[in-house]
Amino acid sequence: MRRYLAAFATAWLLLSGPAVAADSKLSDLPAASALDGSELLLGVQGGTNKKITGNQVKALVGGVTSVATACGVTGGTITTTGTIQGAAQDSVISGTTYTLLSTDCGLVKRTTNASATTITVPVPTGFGANYFTTVKCESAAGCTLSPSSTTIDGSGSNISLANGASTDLYLDGSSAWHRLPGGGGGAGTVTTTGSPANGNLSKFSGPSSITNGDLAGDVTTNGTLATTAKGTVPLSYVASNWSFAPPASGMTGGATFIANQIYCRLFQFSTTITIGTVGLNVTTSVGGGNVQIAYYTNNPTSNVPAALISNTGSISTATTGNKSGALGANIQLGPGSTAGRDIWICVNSDNTTHVMSAYTTADNGFSMRASAPTQAGISVAGNALGLDNISCNGANCQPAGNSTFGSWNASLVGTTWTYNTQVSRFPAQQIQVLSSP
Repeated sequence: MRRYLAAFATAWLLLSGPAVAADSKLSDLPAASALDGSELLLGVQGGTNKKITGNQVKALVGGVTSVATACGVTGGTITTTGTIQGAAQDSVISGTTYTLLSTDCGLVKRTTNASATTITVPVPTGFGANYFTTVKCESAAGCTLSPSSTTIDGSGSNISLANGASTDLYLDGSSAWHRLPGGGGGAGTVTTTGSPANGNLSKFSGPSSITNGDLAGDVTTNGTLATTAKGTVPLSYVASNWSFAPPASGMTGGATFIANQIYCRLFQFSTTITIGTVGLNVTTSVGGGNVQIAYYTNNPTSNVPAALISNTGSISTATTGNKSGALGANIQLGPGSTAGRDIWICVNSDNTTHVMSAYTTADNGFSMRASAPTQAGISVAGNALGLDNISCNGANCQPAGNSTFGSWNASLVGTTWTYNTQVSRFPAQQIQVLSSP
């Protein structure tokens, strides 16, 4: 090796080209131009003089021969000396729609259209596992990142960017999209809908809008954070236990029914519960007698029965005592349920003989809940008795025009109701609670 290096030190004496005079000095020779690696040098290999090239010497010495640069880095390719550096390269999106390309790797994709701009994030076929790009939203109406047949951080949902915000997108080793939110920050705009009053509550009604207002329904607010709970105090229920349908009301002996007539009474379930079995108490029996129970939603506009929720089959009244029947399906009642808090319970009888334990008309609770079109509909003139139930018969039971026992109408909207006072007839309703809520 030492012999080789010694020979290399004298190589300039035997460069290809015209021979150099024996008495020439190295300092007297003209300067060489840039070398290309093909120049001949004198070397010794295995004790024998050999001609070699600069490229062979370069390969023997080893090391990096060239440095290339990829996306996000500038300065390459370097084969001698040079400088490489990371650089944010600006790339403008002037339209309102754009789909990311594999060639956008390392670029800052900046929107400039004032209108809302959508950037589609496609399936990254051919993008490369180390792909990354930055999206900068400079659209006054905001921007949307929209995954197309792919996901970002596992979600296929759109991502909203406010004007001035930015985000970094990159691919992991499995070519799955990920996001680094908040790259560059931004000053977004939140639009308030309506004219908020002092104390109003607020909720987001979109990615950049807030709606102000008061709570409505069973719990209300009125310009302050104080709440008003509508209706009675919520009750506590034990699963599988029996209870009377709320609210509380006085009870008494009942009266007979008109067969094939629908009788209904309004109840309020202040606690959300699920029930599946209901009942009543027969005080006067009749051989072969039956009664059925049905649950209807309330029409809040007119405070009368609306849509059928569920009903029992026939409950025998052939003997006295507590009787029960399963509803066609378990139902949830109360605040937040589909059926709601205000529920109409209706009964129909196949005979005019049996009697059940009933609510007393001396209690004005039902009159308060249901109300009536006339004063006489809630109170009997000249005595202390009030409203017991509302009823319909035959063609008055709209829209089907039917009240035949065993056939419950899917809706009672449009029915002409009779408001029945004085006589305590409507059966006191029992429920078995499955769960609460």
